[in-house]
Amino acid sequence: MKNRYNKTSLIYGTIMLTLTNVFVRALGFAYRIFLSRKLGSYSMGVFQLIFPIYFTAISIISSGLPIAVSRLVAEQKAIGGRYSIKKFMQKAFILTAFISIILFLLLISSINLISSKILNDSRTRIPLFILSPDIVIIAMKSVFKGYFYGLNDITPPAMSEIIEQLIRMGISIGLLYLLWPLSNEQIIYISTFSMVMGELLSLLYLHYKYGNQETRSKVEHSNNKSPYTAKDIINIALPITAIRLLSSIMSSINSILIPNRLIVSGITNRDAVSLYGIISGMVLPLLFLPFPMISALSTLIIPNLSEDMANRNFKNLQIKINKTLAITSITAFMATGILVALGEPIGILLYEQSKVGEILIPLSCFLIFPCLQQSLSSTLHGIGKQNIASINAIIGNSIELLCIYFLIANPEFRIKGFIIAFVISSAITAILNLIQVIRISKLHINFLDIFIKPAFSACIMLSITRFLFNSLSSTLCLPMTNIIISGLTGCIIFLISLWATGAIPSFAIKNFFSKLQY
Repeated sequence: MKNRYNKTSLIYGTIMLTLTNVFVRALGFAYRIFLSRKLGSYSMGVFQLIFPIYFTAISIISSGLPIAVSRLVAEQKAIGGRYSIKKFMQKAFILTAFISIILFLLLISSINLISSKILNDSRTRIPLFILSPDIVIIAMKSVFKGYFYGLNDITPPAMSEIIEQLIRMGISIGLLYLLWPLSNEQIIYISTFSMVMGELLSLLYLHYKYGNQETRSKVEHSNNKSPYTAKDIINIALPITAIRLLSSIMSSINSILIPNRLIVSGITNRDAVSLYGIISGMVLPLLFLPFPMISALSTLIIPNLSEDMANRNFKNLQIKINKTLAITSITAFMATGILVALGEPIGILLYEQSKVGEILIPLSCFLIFPCLQQSLSSTLHGIGKQNIASINAIIGNSIELLCIYFLIANPEFRIKGFIIAFVISSAITAILNLIQVIRISKLHINFLDIFIKPAFSACIMLSITRFLFNSLSSTLCLPMTNIIISGLTGCIIFLISLWATGAIPSFAIKNFFSKLQY
C-alpha cells in the first residue's frame, strides 16, 4: 500500500518529533528513578553537581549551531545547490570541531579548579573527566541534526535520540548488574561513561545516515562553491547561543535571588527554600508539559521558513507562520484547560503538596505567552532576524529580574511576585516578537480563529473537566483514575468545541487524517 503521509510536512514532523521527545523523556524519567534508588539522595546530589558545568559547555556548542546549519542547508536546498550543501557541511564540521576541541581542552585543563573550588567536591573530578569527550561528540551531532532538519528529514535526528537513551540505559544497567556490588563513586563513573557511549553511538548512527543521504543524492561535481562561510554560521549561531547562555545564567540567578528576597519579605530561610523548591521542582515541570510539542514545532519551523525566504515564496511563508501560531495556541490553551481544572489535585497526587496548585493555576492561565515566546522566537530565527529575537529576550529577562527583585521582597506579594514577574516578562517578549513577525512578514492574522476561539474552548473544557472531577470525587474512584478520566474527557470536549466554532475547519481534519498536509 502506498504511503499516504507527507513526511516533510510541518505537522507530520512536529507530531513525530513530539512523540520522540515524550518517549525519550519517559525513558529518562524511569532511568533517573532507577539511578536514584541505586545511589541514594546524597550521592545523587553529588552526581547532579557536575551537570551545570556540563550543560553550560554543551549549550555553547549545541544551541546556535544546529539552527544555523538547518537554516543555511534549507536555503541552499531551495535554490538547488546540492553540491554547495556538501561544501558548506565541510566548513560547518571544521568550525564545530575547532570550537568544541578548544572547549574540551579548557575543561580538561581546569578540571581540578572546577571540582575543588567551584563545585567544592573533589569527587566530581573523575565524572567530569569522563564526560568531557561529550563536548566534541554532541557538537558534531548538532551539525548532523541541523543538516537533516534543513532537509525536512526528522527521522535520523529522532532515531538518534532514541538510540542514545537506550544505549545509555542498557550499558549503565547492564554494567551495574554485572559488576554489583559497587561503591557510589563507581556507580557514578559507570553512569557518566554510559552517557558518553550513548552519545558516541548516536553520533555514529547520524554519520551513517548522512553518508547514505549523500550517496543517494550524489550529483556531478562542479566548480560551484557554497555561498556561505564560517562567518555566516557564526553570525546566526552567536546571538542564539548568547540567549541560551543568558537563560542559564538567569536560572542560576533566580535560584539564589528568589529565596533571598523571600527571606527579606519576612519569612524563614527554611520556608523560603521550600517555596523555591516547590516552584522549580514541582510547578515549572508541570507548567512546561506542552513544551515537547512547542519545542518540536520550533525546531522544524526554522528550516521551513528559511526555504521559503530563499525562494521568496512569501505567501507560503505567511501560511506556515499562521499554522505555527495556530498549533501553538491550540497546544497552549488545551494545557491551560487541564492545568487550571486539575492543577490542585495533580499537585496533591504527585507531590502531596497543596501549594503546587496555588502557584500553578494562575501561571497556567497565561501559558499562551511562554509558548508563543518560544515559537515566535524560532519564527524570527527562520526569517533571519535572530538578533531581534535576542534583543526581545534580553528585554524580557531584564523585566523578570527587576520584578523578582522588587516584588518578592514585598510582604504583600512574596511568591505572587514571581507569578507576576513570569507572566509580565513572557507576555512582553511574546508581544514584541509577534509585532516584529507581523512587520517583517506582512502577516495577516485571524485573531478570532487562532486565539479567541481556542481560549473560549479552553474555558468550556476546564468548566466541564472540573465539574466531572468533582462528581467523580464523590464516588469510590481513585484520584489518579479520576484525573485521567476528567482530563481525557476535557481534551475531547476542547477539540469538539474547536471544530464546532470553526477554529479547526472540516477540510483541515480531513487533510490531517488523510495526508497530514495541513
